Amino acid sequence: MSKIILYVIGVMLTVTGLFFCLLNLNLLVIGYSFGKYVKFIISNIECNVFLFGIIILVMVYERG
Repeated sequence: MSKIILYVIGVMLTVTGLFFCLLNLNLLVIGYSFGKYVKFIISNIECNVFLFGIIILVMVYERG
């Protein structure tokens, strides 16, 4: 049962983080360079949630 809960949490974190990364693509439209965009994504906690979700999903798959 805990595997299913971890899987759902991992998917939710991954989707949320990816949503914020895509939402911030508008920064490229207003004149940010790609390097500044990457720096912003790395420093933004909402976008780092994507990596935490991926880590949780990998842990769930490796246990099985």
